[in-house]
Amino acid sequence: MTSIISKVLVIFAMVGMGYTVRRCRLVRGELQKPLAALLLSVNIPCMLLYSITQRELDSELLNITLQMIGLSCVFFAVAAVAARLLSKALDFDTLLRSGAVQAIFVTSNAGFMGFPVVQMLFGEDTFYCMVLFNI
Repeated sequence: MTSIISKVLVIFAMVGMGYTVRRCRLVRGELQKPLAALLLSVNIPCMLLYSITQRELDSELLNITLQMIGLSCVFFAVAAVAARLLSKALDFDTLLRSGAVQAIFVTSNAGFMGFPVVQMLFGEDTFYCMVLFNI
């Protein structure tokens, strides 16, 4: 339990550091978007791929991998249809709001806090499945 708390505290410390850097104007407004794009588009995917490629792909892991990819495709297909129905049922006045509701309903944000917590609580196998699901 202590290791989970320490992982979560590290994440909060990173958030606090980002807030402090922004408040102290160490990162100017024009750098904010490129840094965020670098983090989200390059760093995080590279870290996830690195963690996945550290495992040896035997027949059992290949079977789990294919099952997770298949189940996640089914989940996101069903979620997309449900999101479309939900946005129609809520009868939004603009296409932008309808699209925003659909995007929020379908996408997940498990990576920020979820990845370290799942890794600590359930181990590397569950973490591997969670990463596959999010990819």
